[in-house]
Amino acid sequence: MHATLSRKSDVAAIMYQLKLWPTLTLYAADGRIEIDNSAAERTLRGVARGCSNVLFPASTAVANAPPCTG
Repeated sequence: MHATLSRKSDVAAIMYQLKLWPTLTLYAADGRIEIDNSAAERTLRGVARGCSNVLFPASTAVANAPPCTG
């Protein structure tokens, strides 16, 4: 079964894609740009986990640790 789109939603979809066109062409032209930010998220996961441990300590040592500055 194929969904049919109204003319209004077709135009909205095309306008959305046109708005993103410069970013897509930049990505295609520069091989150094990552398609997603997974590497950055993995790097920051430890920082976020440390903040969580300070906010919700499981021990007195963690509770007395310096506050998370992000």
